[in-house]
Amino acid sequence: MFLVIVLTTFFFFRALIFNFMMRDYQQFIYLAKAFLAGKLYFLEQFSPWWHDAVYNSGHYYWPLGPFPAVILAPFILIFERVEKPFYQGYLQFPLVVLVYLLIYKIAKSLKYTREDSFFLAFAFSIATSFLGVAFWPNSWFFAQVVTTALLLIAVVEYLGKRRFWLIGLVFGPILLTRITAFFGVLFFIMIALKEKEKFKNLLGLFLAITPFVIIFGLYNYLRFGGPFEQGYSFQTISGQFSTIRLYGQFSLNYFLTNLYYFLIAPPLAVFKEATQILTYPYLKADPWGIGIIYTSPYLLNLLSFKYKNFESRALLITSLLIAIPIFLYYGVGWYQFGYRYSLDFLPFIFLVFLKEYREKSKNLTFGLRCLIVVSSLLNFHLFTTIFKL
Repeated sequence: MFLVIVLTTFFFFRALIFNFMMRDYQQFIYLAKAFLAGKLYFLEQFSPWWHDAVYNSGHYYWPLGPFPAVILAPFILIFERVEKPFYQGYLQFPLVVLVYLLIYKIAKSLKYTREDSFFLAFAFSIATSFLGVAFWPNSWFFAQVVTTALLLIAVVEYLGKRRFWLIGLVFGPILLTRITAFFGVLFFIMIALKEKEKFKNLLGLFLAITPFVIIFGLYNYLRFGGPFEQGYSFQTISGQFSTIRLYGQFSLNYFLTNLYYFLIAPPLAVFKEATQILTYPYLKADPWGIGIIYTSPYLLNLLSFKYKNFESRALLITSLLIAIPIFLYYGVGWYQFGYRYSLDFLPFIFLVFLKEYREKSKNLTFGLRCLIVVSSLLNFHLFTTIFKL
């Protein structure tokens, strides 16, 4: 337990330092400033850091969802009063802490002990691909930290008072951040249909989400002339990605590639020049991704569960439905730790793990704890090799 406390402290210390030091790829800051000026496009001229920006009708737009920029805007206004800049990492660090606390609360709700709950919060934060996005507050990773926090808030509400209208209010911002993660609402729809007050629950859920759907469609229409167009079809793809995207934005041709990087892609061996002799750091992260069997091997326990209850099966079905468009997408998630797109469904997978493991073993075994600690140490090491920190 002492080692886990040390590693958790180290994790938060590094997250604090990295989030406050790294100031590149601040697209959501630029977008928030545009919103404050009453514009939907970047006010500044094109910057080399504006990867994924879309040029249309004489302006550069940001195709990712707008919600992260919305929550940044008040902080930008406050800091402007004291003539200080505000960066994404300043907000990302509290969100990383929030994710840790939410996992702890979820575990406690499922009747895990305080010590086991602490271990499980440690596992999600460090022994998954969340580690990679937690440390680097660029715009793509910032959006995924925001999404992960929102998904976990919805789970906490579900395990608590289960107010479906409030869950809908959480999924509205998720829609405005990452569309694929928004498909997670299907789990709550399936659960609502099993409840006694199904009509009331579904009505509350849909009424809460509807305004956000309208806002999202209007936002896209004003930028690109269609409610479903985020701008990705307007992107100019260059370099290796222009070759990768030969089959379109979504295609079955990308399925096996994404599945490989999500599931089994190994770290890369480091050899001395012109030899087959391993040398330090011995293993390094593949910037295209590392499979979950290396970043989170304890989740292989999912293969041993029987899934007798409807709730667990609904969580698995929801995770699969979220994963399908992700695995058919041409972008694997270049320059990442693990497979970061899996964070759109990882909270549901992790909830299945927590529920099923609790039914099977009650408390965390010594072997599982050791596996979590070892995988966290490997993840710390691999992260430093990919980002050279």
